[in-house]
Amino acid sequence: MTTGRPAEGEISGEHALRRRLAALEGFVEAAPVGRLQVTAEGSVAEANPAAARLTGVDEPVGRHFVALLDPGAVCSSAFEAALAGGEGVLRLCLPVPGGVPGRWLVVTVRALEDGADVMLEALDERREAVQRSRAERTYFRQSFHLNIAPKLLIEAATGRIADANDSALAFYGYTRGQITTLHVGDLNTLAPDMLTGEIDRARREQERFFRFRHRTANGELREVEVYSGPVFIDGREYLHSIVHDVTRAHRYQQWLERYRRIFESLPVGVYSSRPADGGRVTDANPAMARILGAATPDELIGRSAASFHPDSAQARAVAAELMRAGVLRARELPLRTLDGREVWVAVTARVRDSAGERWIDGIVEDISERRALAAEQRLLAKAFRTSQALMITDANGVIERVNPAFTTLTGYPASEAVGATPALLRSGHHDEAFFARMWTAVREQGRWEGEIWNRCRDGVVQPHWESIAAVYDHARRVEHYVCVFHDISEHKRLLTELEHLATHDRLTGVTNRGRLYTLLQAAESAFTRYSTPFSVVLFDIDWFKSVNDRFGHPVGDRTLIELTHRVAAILREADQFGRWGGEEFLVLAAHTDLRGATVLAERIRRAVADAPFPGVGPVSVSLGVAEMRFGWTLAMLTERADAALYEAKATGRDRVVVAPA
Repeated sequence: MTTGRPAEGEISGEHALRRRLAALEGFVEAAPVGRLQVTAEGSVAEANPAAARLTGVDEPVGRHFVALLDPGAVCSSAFEAALAGGEGVLRLCLPVPGGVPGRWLVVTVRALEDGADVMLEALDERREAVQRSRAERTYFRQSFHLNIAPKLLIEAATGRIADANDSALAFYGYTRGQITTLHVGDLNTLAPDMLTGEIDRARREQERFFRFRHRTANGELREVEVYSGPVFIDGREYLHSIVHDVTRAHRYQQWLERYRRIFESLPVGVYSSRPADGGRVTDANPAMARILGAATPDELIGRSAASFHPDSAQARAVAAELMRAGVLRARELPLRTLDGREVWVAVTARVRDSAGERWIDGIVEDISERRALAAEQRLLAKAFRTSQALMITDANGVIERVNPAFTTLTGYPASEAVGATPALLRSGHHDEAFFARMWTAVREQGRWEGEIWNRCRDGVVQPHWESIAAVYDHARRVEHYVCVFHDISEHKRLLTELEHLATHDRLTGVTNRGRLYTLLQAAESAFTRYSTPFSVVLFDIDWFKSVNDRFGHPVGDRTLIELTHRVAAILREADQFGRWGGEEFLVLAAHTDLRGATVLAERIRRAVADAPFPGVGPVSVSLGVAEMRFGWTLAMLTERADAALYEAKATGRDRVVVAPA
């Protein structure tokens, strides 16, 4: 039995349908896509707000949709066919004169039995994006190719050079066809794994600025600064790299650093000051700081030079003389240090003009010790027991007194030395001209100082540093000569060792690259002047990295030492042998043509390969041989030997390859 009222379930279902219908209607009303409901006659029955906005008509309802969308009747036949054809879909792209200027619509007509659904979609954003992309590509091409700075476009994933502007082609010396066949590693001298890491950093924008060394087409190495970052072109990732050649600036920086090192290592004080600023110190080296009792040169900067004089009168007098004459030469005067001590110095200074300003540059030598020595010579009788050997003669050169240090150093007791002359110590190392110059200096200047080789009582000849000073009476007549000297054997040994270290490899003891290059220059000079032939043999150890990796660097070092011993043992006296770099060695075969050098190279190869190396086993070397030719430079000679060496490696190692003439 029914009551005439809908059941509870029917009511809830109807409410749910109404809610869904309301939601769909709200979605259609708010959608950015325009919607027109068209009758079979073509009249607009319904339109959502987006349709009004896109067509530019406030109230599309009641208007014929063809007249609304196609006032020029360009596609009216297509619309009418769509309406008359039953179910089907028509898509057209039309400008709408009544809508937003320049706007295009994508019109989709879906024919129904009683009319049609028409969907409208704006095309202007899509067209603007395409135009913007084209403009951006055009701008990039113009900024890339017309820029005066060298630019490279590098495929981010592969490292291949995709493009280069004209400036880059001129800088690297390649044509565009050549450079686009290269990998960036063909230009960059970094090791491949390190270069890959730098590319990855640029891609992730962890770093935008890089310093590299690039190789040009002619093999020249250039210092460059590279600004690189990712760009996307047609969906592909590239690195847009701007290259700045800083080779000259790098070289200037090296020079500046070299001069700064010299400046800071000078044993005498050096300073600059600015008279216009009250004579304040603007620069000083460490020696200047030590002389004036400062911990660092920075403690002197900004202080007035006059503040170091013990009194203002001396400061004014010295400054006036310097500004008047423009130069001050070895002026001896006392200065007051920061900790209150008095120090005697010899000041040499000059005034210079720079950029319209006057500056003072000065050299300050601490002569306190020298003055103390002069005082000691005057008071020698009271300060006779010095640690240095001391000998006093009369005006005729007959020894009157010696101190204990003299006996300790020379072995001669006072009983044997007194009454004799300094000729007692003559070693035969110096000729008569040497002694003539020495005594001329003593007579004319009152003193002489220098190196002299003396023979001790036991026959040993030693180098001594000797100072001779004349002692005068009130009438300036010579009364005595005072000679002070000490053994400098250890000093000279250290100098010899330093000279050896400067020209020899620290690990193997053979000649280093710098010394080898000097010898090559001498051979080149003889070749140029006298046509004296010479050749080079360049070789290195095969798989040496594996030796280090497998057995450790100490074993690798011993292997290098053993190799130098074996090679040195078979070389001729005229051959020069040294370490060229790493595990690479070079033999300069003087007076040797290509044939002789090839024989020598084969001897070296056998000497290395014939016996195993301790702790390693069999070791081989690859060798490249080249003979100097007229018109070549040393760089060309070593490059050809190097190319031959790498050909030997590429063709199997443990062999000799001769570079073509």
